[in-house]
Amino acid sequence: MYDIIIIGAGPAGLSAALYASRAGRSVLVLERMMPGGQLPTIPMIENYPPLPSVSGPELAMQFLNVATAHGAEIRYEDAVRISLGAHKTVETAQGNRYEGKALILATGAEPKQLGLPDEEKLRGRGVSYCATCDGALFKDKEVAIVGSSSHTAEEAMFLSRHASTVHMLCPLAVPKGVREIKNIRIYEKASPTALLSENGKLCGIRYTDEAGTETELSVDALFVAVGMMPANRLCTEISLTKGGYIPTDSEMLTETDGVFAAGDIREKKLRQIVTAASDGATAAVSALRYIKTV
Repeated sequence: MYDIIIIGAGPAGLSAALYASRAGRSVLVLERMMPGGQLPTIPMIENYPPLPSVSGPELAMQFLNVATAHGAEIRYEDAVRISLGAHKTVETAQGNRYEGKALILATGAEPKQLGLPDEEKLRGRGVSYCATCDGALFKDKEVAIVGSSSHTAEEAMFLSRHASTVHMLCPLAVPKGVREIKNIRIYEKASPTALLSENGKLCGIRYTDEAGTETELSVDALFVAVGMMPANRLCTEISLTKGGYIPTDSEMLTETDGVFAAGDIREKKLRQIVTAASDGATAAVSALRYIKTV
């Protein structure tokens, strides 16, 4: 049995692991993908003090190295079920079951999907939710991206450095900074309506414009950048807000004793790296205080 189990290895989870392991407690971090949460998808970070500028992947590795240097154990397994009895249990898709005295949920948020047929089937086969992760795979290819936010613009700019043409579908307003880039072609008030595939891979999309006209577009990839949603699939025994986030008090405690939440999964006003790290530290200290009582 571990003293503290942490689900999620983003800034919140790894900060919690650092604080808990430095206190001499046994700590297990479960991460289903890569360490750093959303950090590896960010080319450059310039608002995380005291670092004036650092790449997302580099900062992710710094978080990981510091946390594990103090004894936290990290396993790359997908947590699929939690039970919140006197001891907290976590079951993973790999068939393992772990027990802990306290549990910290730092599962973050996930990219929103479009909800189109075959979208999940084509994920990793031409459909991507991270341009900085997969954009280089489509060097000199024609790709599409959908979204209207500043984040969409950043992703499109990144793609423009690799793809021959970036077809940017903007369902709402066109974000700033993209009109000046020569190989970004903008489609105003346009939304994808279907994914086209051939031999199990994306080969194009169908989209509608403001007038309702439907058009097919041949592309090798579609990058979806339409926002994020809380990764709350494990929260079957935890109450959520209307937006799907976990409510906590100022100590990161949920409604269940011994269960804490930190980072983007938590109901809060500001979701930034620095606030996630702060949440993780607070959650760890609260969890350390809790396990002294059990």
